[in-house]
Amino acid sequence: ESFFAMSLISLDFGRLADAGTGAGFPGMALKIVNPDLHVILIEPNKKKCAFLSEVQRALGLGGVEICKTTYQESQINPNSIDFICSRALGDHRKLLHWSEEVAKPEGRAILWVGGEDSLRIANYPGWNWKLPAKIPESSKRFILVGSRSNSVPRETNGMTPYPG
Repeated sequence: ESFFAMSLISLDFGRLADAGTGAGFPGMALKIVNPDLHVILIEPNKKKCAFLSEVQRALGLGGVEICKTTYQESQINPNSIDFICSRALGDHRKLLHWSEEVAKPEGRAILWVGGEDSLRIANYPGWNWKLPAKIPESSKRFILVGSRSNSVPRETNGMTPYPG
């Protein structure tokens, strides 16, 4: 599920913030296959952060920050993140509002969501979304990739189909 995002958007380098990373999905998984990607794993649960630190140490991964806090309290600098991702976080409106502050003008949001959420999120102001991409082997899970409205001209309904 984490790796499927790479078929939709290039994640070879840049700064990625994974809000509510839990056990490191998708952020840690994406870091493992994209060594030049700098990853900020944001997770308020101390036990999960301890696990993430152990994985980082065991794999010898550089370019990984583990923030033991919520994304709202993470103190990430404005306009400093290339990609913001989240899987099963919940309140997408708050996440996207925060993302507008920390993402670079050309920044992208990558969300792992259910079908109903993908329709609601597509109408959130300030973002342009590609059509939801169904995750293979999943009956109800999708990935949404969006860009800030100020970085890409608005297209029909704010959504554009994925190539191919």
